[in-house]
Amino acid sequence: MQRRAAAIYFAFFVLIGAGSYAFIGMAQQPTVSLDAPTYSQGDQFSVGGQQYTVSEITVETSEGGGHGGGGGESVVGTVEWTNESAQFTATLENNSTVTYRDDEWRLLVPNGSDVSEFRLREEQNASEILASDPAVQNETATFQGQRHVVYANGSLGPPLSEYLPDPETETIQSGSEFPYEGNTTTVSSITSEEVTLTWTGAKTNTAELTDGGNVTLGGQTYLVYFPSENQVQFTQDYDAYQTQLDRIDYYHERINGFWGVSIISLVAAIILLGTAYLPVRG
Repeated sequence: MQRRAAAIYFAFFVLIGAGSYAFIGMAQQPTVSLDAPTYSQGDQFSVGGQQYTVSEITVETSEGGGHGGGGGESVVGTVEWTNESAQFTATLENNSTVTYRDDEWRLLVPNGSDVSEFRLREEQNASEILASDPAVQNETATFQGQRHVVYANGSLGPPLSEYLPDPETETIQSGSEFPYEGNTTTVSSITSEEVTLTWTGAKTNTAELTDGGNVTLGGQTYLVYFPSENQVQFTQDYDAYQTQLDRIDYYHERINGFWGVSIISLVAAIILLGTAYLPVRG
């Protein structure tokens, strides 16, 4: 009688465990599905009149922090756009060397509290000037603490500062145009310490994309979602996204519960079957 009852309970627990296991096999995991365009690497799209490019989508692998946790793979990306009217500034220090008309010039700002101009003085190359004059030698000589020109016949010439021609100078007013590193700039301010240049030009900007993170496009905030390892979507429907994440979490909770039922049922069936066949005293 005892063994018959045990057999019935054994079959009961096996049936429950098998049913739970079968449900696990048939259940389909829900996924996030957004009503938004899907972009791949290299695709372009427009938001608020600004053109954007998905410049990169890649899978990053992170290492765990030890003790068996923290590592894994995640999809990340980059979006870039060009601002055609970005504002740039540059400062030139007083008494510094600047490139002007493809030559080196010394920038000199006069002392004062209300400065409206600065002066450029040509930086002369003494070696080139001496080499181009057949009447003098290419090297100078020092006499009484001054560098002097040496004539071709070896006689001592005038001091180098007197021999060299007066350097070319040019005065630049505040508000004037000034060429700087290939850009046409405007002299926006002048102080006794520095000159500030401003200009407008193209600038490439980038923004990092992380799954479930935010990105600002066209002045608006969008949620980033990667439906696959090489695709990305942008949405402002945060509620729909969160609702689908909640469904996925609920699905995993149910699956874990059914796994628990299957395991407990199997263990219970084995215990019942084992105890039923224990020898009986007397």
